[in-house]
Amino acid sequence: MKNILFALLLFTGFVVNAQDKKSIVYDENAQLRKVPSFTAISVSSAIDLYLTQSNKNEVAVSASNDEIRDHIVTEVVGGTLIIRLGERGTWFSWKKWGNYKTKAYVSIKDIDALTASGASNVHLINTIESPKMRIKLSGASDFRGNLKAGTLMYQLTGASDYKGEVIANSIDIDGSGASNIELAGSVDDLALEVSGASDAKLYNLTAKGAILRASGASHVGVTVTEILRASASGASDINYKGNPTVKESSNSGASNIRRRN
Repeated sequence: MKNILFALLLFTGFVVNAQDKKSIVYDENAQLRKVPSFTAISVSSAIDLYLTQSNKNEVAVSASNDEIRDHIVTEVVGGTLIIRLGERGTWFSWKKWGNYKTKAYVSIKDIDALTASGASNVHLINTIESPKMRIKLSGASDFRGNLKAGTLMYQLTGASDYKGEVIANSIDIDGSGASNIELAGSVDDLALEVSGASDAKLYNLTAKGAILRASGASHVGVTVTEILRASASGASDINYKGNPTVKESSNSGASNIRRRN
């Protein structure tokens, strides 16, 4: 009961910000962690991160196995909250990794960077707002959630996957290694480069101006309203909607750049 009450108190901000009682998290295995102040987060070791923006920083961790939970490391280095399994936790059972249901619940006031690696999953409980934010996903990690920022920078590698709604002044995307990004929303300036069989599904993202580069059998779909510069190579495709002025368009090696209705 103590842990359930803690989870309710810790995540009251979910209800206040999201206006949705379904956002309250109840986890009887949650354990509060005391850490110094942080403005960035790095999660790894196949841990699921549940993140909300609130008026203060709070951290809790959970696992179906108490011994695993006790070996979840939460430390702050250079302003970055690092969440990972410690040395003993890493060898418990790679074959039954998912059975431990390792989770981290984090409430943060200000954030400028988030990194997820090693098959970790990030879930945003409410819309995160930041003047400038960098997101890095690797090792088959996933990200789900909505962002509002002045500048957004994405780096996706190793079959990582991102899906969410965004509102931003500028977005810079670098995707490689069979990664996938799907965005909805709006942006003034979009710069995108994908390679290595990566996909960028951005038809539901309206960009005023876009600079697009696709290579290595990658695919891009985007909506652009004003100015477009595009280059495709190595059997890649760039498809765009809207009626922008095309300042640059070059394709080679069985690649295509097409306007779609």
